[in-house]
Amino acid sequence: MPQFSERFRASVTGKLVFIAVLVRALLIPLDMIEGLIVERGRYKVIAAAGIAESWGNAQTIGGPILVIPFRYKRYVPTGVETVTDELYVLPQELTIIGKATTQVLRRGLYTVPVYTATLSISGLARPASLAADDYPELEILWSEAVFTLPLTDPRSIRAPVRMTLGEAAVDFESGGERINRFGWQLIAPLAA
Repeated sequence: MPQFSERFRASVTGKLVFIAVLVRALLIPLDMIEGLIVERGRYKVIAAAGIAESWGNAQTIGGPILVIPFRYKRYVPTGVETVTDELYVLPQELTIIGKATTQVLRRGLYTVPVYTATLSISGLARPASLAADDYPELEILWSEAVFTLPLTDPRSIRAPVRMTLGEAAVDFESGGERINRFGWQLIAPLAA
């Protein structure tokens, strides 16, 4: 029997079997470590989501859009129908000046960098000419005109968003998705 074990240890097959057993034994702690890494990665995502829930997600802010509703009459084979539509006026000139400060928030073992930004948006917009002489059936609904300010996450707004137009000033309010495909928007009525 001692000769067999010595021959087995000295043989290539014996060495391969020993290496295979050793590799398999070392894979057990490796699997445990990999499981711990995956679990910690999940906890980091949960921690970041928890901070984003209270702080706000990444933010993208668009320039202001003037929305001017109007009505016109359209002739169809069955007679005349009144159609309501909207004209969207984008700024011809837009300047955005921002100042951002960063900080690191902690949740358990995990740190998540967040930022606070203060923006000043200014621009110049000239509405297209909608003269009654050119469109005799056109009714511009100036009392319903609004400014919209698209942004991705309204929860992150910490201070009132104020718009100044000439001598008048008005605060934007939450307005939902006023213009399709622009996401959430803040709204300020032009009449204010």
